[in-house]
Amino acid sequence: MIPLHRLLRLSRRFGEAQFFASHRVVSSYAWARAARGVVEREAGASIRSGSVAAQPFRSSA
Repeated sequence: MIPLHRLLRLSRRFGEAQFFASHRVVSSYAWARAARGVVEREAGASIRSGSVAAQPFRSSA
């Protein structure tokens, strides 16, 4: 699970923060990017179970 509160806190402090995690045994992956306290992009996948979760990328322009 993405530690959302930490990601948001870091992005407010530094302007931008990213999170990545992987678990080799169960083939799961997660990634998220936040800017100025708002999650902009996130994605996750579990290869073994065949599920993929993703939020569409939002353009900041």
